[in-house]
Amino acid sequence: MTNKLSAGKTTAEEGLRAEQRADKPRHDGGEEMNKTVAAQRAFFHSGATLPYAFRVQQLKTLSAAIKEKED
Repeated sequence: MTNKLSAGKTTAEEGLRAEQRADKPRHDGGEEMNKTVAAQRAFFHSGATLPYAFRVQQLKTLSAAIKEKED
């Protein structure tokens, strides 16, 4: 099955349906996970991830973590 969202061939309606599905819990329980996901979504929607400097720093942090695990 092709993921229409990642292929860039989505309509606004399909995107809305996908977003609505993403907001629903995927399993019973997991209240802590639901809180974490909600906090991450709020952070993303705040626009804090847009600045170039933020994204570069996140990539540097990821790179350092990968190098640390390789050793």
